[in-house]
Amino acid sequence: MATSNAHVTTANDSSGELDDETIIEGDEHLLTINGGPAVASLLSLENPETENNILLIAPGEGQKPLSIMCDANFELMSNPEKFPFGSGGFNTERITSLTYRKYFNQRLLNVDGCFSSDLDYLFCAQYIVESNQILDDANNYIWRQWPYDSGITAAQARDPRCLKEYIRKDKAYCFMKNVRGSPPYYQRTFYDLLAM
Repeated sequence: MATSNAHVTTANDSSGELDDETIIEGDEHLLTINGGPAVASLLSLENPETENNILLIAPGEGQKPLSIMCDANFELMSNPEKFPFGSGGFNTERITSLTYRKYFNQRLLNVDGCFSSDLDYLFCAQYIVESNQILDDANNYIWRQWPYDSGITAAQARDPRCLKEYIRKDKAYCFMKNVRGSPPYYQRTFYDLLAM
């Protein structure tokens, strides 16, 4: 890594600035506490031509990325300030099992408001609830169509003409009629409005 030629000040300056050694010690202390980025270089840093070609490689090589829905501790790991003891998330064992919708509804309507005031948590909760609803509706739609001959086969799924026909007839996404913001939802709302 290249060093900067910044003006070095001492800790006793009247300006209140810290010297470079104090800053480096503080940074090293923070890295030991928080864990730093995984810096790996496949190029020599001695050559000035390759100085801008440093490669950062994540420490997860050879592994498959995991969906948020499949990770049991995603909520605890992404919000350590809300779960300081690492417990109390969605996958914590309870006497009564909760759905994602009921769990996040309780969290957002809680008295202290720490969950409802965090926009990142709100968007994450919305994503989880809507993704779970889409997956459940798609599975239910497939199970309803399976015994009958009107379902789609693998050969039809590979054929672009059949897919265009399903999309044209709105069969490709009709299972999303309960998902707010989807075209079938607004189509059903429009028909309900016309029926009034």
